[in-house]
Amino acid sequence: YLERGSDQWYVARRDGSLNSSRLSSSLKSLYSATAQLPDSVLSRAAVRSALLALDAVVPLLLAWLVVAHWCSPAPPLVVATVTISPSDAADLLLRWQRPLQLVSGWAAAECAWWFAARIWTNCLDQRRSLPFLPRSPHAGPPVSPEERWRLWKSMVESSADPSVWLKTAFLPKAHRHAADGAGDAAFAKVKLESIGRTNIEQFIAHYLFERRLGDLKPHSLARSELDAMVLLLEARMTLSRPRGLAPFKFLRGRSPHRLFNLADEPLRAGHHPLVFYTAMAGISQIAYLALYLAGFRYYGGRGTWPFPLWSMRASTKALEAALDPAEAARMGDAKLAERVGYWYKPASAKMQEDDAKPLVICHGISGTFVIAPFLLYLSRLSGRAIFLPELPYVSMRLSPPSAILTRLEYVAAVRRMLWAHGFGLTCLERDEDDLSDDASVDGHDSAGREKHDDESWRRAKAIVLAHSFGTGAAAWLLRDAPDVIAGTVLGDPMSFLLHAADAPRNFFRTRCRTASELFFRYFALERGISHYLSRYLRWSDSVIFAGERGAAPLPDRVVKAIVPKCAQEPLEPPFDVPNYAPFVTPCPAGPLPTIVFLSERDCITPVAKVREYLEAAGFSTGDAKVPFSAGVKVALPLQNGNSHRDPPEKADGSPDNDDTSELAGEEQPLVRLDAPASAAMTSGPPSLYIMPHLEHGAILARPGWCRRVKDAIDRVEAAALAWEAEDA
Repeated sequence: YLERGSDQWYVARRDGSLNSSRLSSSLKSLYSATAQLPDSVLSRAAVRSALLALDAVVPLLLAWLVVAHWCSPAPPLVVATVTISPSDAADLLLRWQRPLQLVSGWAAAECAWWFAARIWTNCLDQRRSLPFLPRSPHAGPPVSPEERWRLWKSMVESSADPSVWLKTAFLPKAHRHAADGAGDAAFAKVKLESIGRTNIEQFIAHYLFERRLGDLKPHSLARSELDAMVLLLEARMTLSRPRGLAPFKFLRGRSPHRLFNLADEPLRAGHHPLVFYTAMAGISQIAYLALYLAGFRYYGGRGTWPFPLWSMRASTKALEAALDPAEAARMGDAKLAERVGYWYKPASAKMQEDDAKPLVICHGISGTFVIAPFLLYLSRLSGRAIFLPELPYVSMRLSPPSAILTRLEYVAAVRRMLWAHGFGLTCLERDEDDLSDDASVDGHDSAGREKHDDESWRRAKAIVLAHSFGTGAAAWLLRDAPDVIAGTVLGDPMSFLLHAADAPRNFFRTRCRTASELFFRYFALERGISHYLSRYLRWSDSVIFAGERGAAPLPDRVVKAIVPKCAQEPLEPPFDVPNYAPFVTPCPAGPLPTIVFLSERDCITPVAKVREYLEAAGFSTGDAKVPFSAGVKVALPLQNGNSHRDPPEKADGSPDNDDTSELAGEEQPLVRLDAPASAAMTSGPPSLYIMPHLEHGAILARPGWCRRVKDAIDRVEAAALAWEAEDA
């Protein structure tokens, strides 16, 4: 039953073993409250009724104020007392005078907020186009030519058939919007052969140059780059066609297709009443209190008040004052990091002894309170040190646009928080016992290893756990800080195939058929969330590619003929920083081992496309053997899930990597496969999990899947340790 993704808590209760779930009664209740939203006639009716009630708040309260004006100085409730005696009516009104005054004050506040929100939204919507948005001084430079070409090459290599990711960016002229999201029937009418070259150039200019096509002057260097990019796409289309056909060429001119561009469309923001934001604030404070009682402490950045309360905060300045200032310059810019607040919980004593890698949690849209139950249970299971940086603008806090955090600020904050809590550059000094045990001969110790002079240095790395929108923040770290990342675990990722328009079309769909689609659409129209996704989300910063060479690599002759030399050779993280067009590799392969969790019924992420893309890049669900390229090191997890155990040895002391026929269910030791691709095969644990019958975000409410996430973290750490040992 667990293989089908059911909740382990219910399985444990049916078996009569409550302790096997390792959940306290409070955590069990919290998980039950955040269970997956089922799709049925009753659930859809319940969601529609709740949303209708929220939408009716302002009209009803406006009617209350109108009646109060007519009945002044008596309260509006006087119209309901016409059937009782005057003395009883007077007693009733006097008894309820204070509550009625509060209702009138609430009504006035809600109506004033409706007008203020309308004006605010119109002001935010004045500048629609991405190139003219006001840029933060910390937003970073525009996309460079090298980064632009690496992104485009990775996009073209993401599929042998470019229509998989390209055609959802266009709509026939007769269709103004895709009401059903990426699954709209209008996309069946889109054929790449019928799209004009000018439309493709418009697509490339928007996504890679961040400019309108008309802004690229003829005969300029940018225009030459654009023509070469179109040529590379045509070469990919030619390679995907059967042999014997003429080379593919786009139609000259512009075709009647509409390009999907959120930055050029009106801001899609609905009205959310003050009572909604008040409820979100109350729930957030409850989640913060639960984190505080569980041992988490908040290290607040500038401007993070009033979330959370001062009693839950710790001093960042006092923490950094106790550390070596000589390392501060290499651990992130303090000015960039000062606006980012984060939660931190130290590791357990056992994990500190084992030197376990810390976790950096990247939360999704709606903020910390959604991930809090999952985080509490994961902390109980793993015992690792946990960092949780916050993104306030997408957390429904009524934050101003000045609260938007940039990529550089987030990366600098993660670097600095790891350093401040002892996970930066660390000096490993040998104590007297080690020096006495290791007798050195000619500069070598007793084991024959080369002896260091005084000390050795290491850069501690973290494992990134990201969910949904948080995978965009994980992409920031993979791009600018691959040297502090050991591996990643991604749940319901939005960053794969982000260059396709599937995910944003699904998120902003107008025709909802299931309860989950209704639920997510209401949150998608929240002002801060909609504004950030439509105006400030740079896809070039937030995209993640799968595989070191992509799912469908181009022939070398094509790459050398079209792609500039600066983008031909692949980058090698963590040595190359920044890592343009960041990628992840299927665990246990490196250099960035990753395990992905996908929900089968996800209404936002295009699960079928993403799964096909990941499997083509080497990710496996464990059902079949997965080939690896020649000379690629594969680090399989250690036995019994212990990532700190050495591989077995032969009688002569050398590692025994020959025996791969262990008992079924046991995990294999770390090995290296240098055989050709046809011979290098492994059928180890899956690097891709498909969660059956679950919707987007359900992994956060399933203790059984939380356990699998914990196991995935251990496996990623085992693979990362193998790579670190190889580099050493």
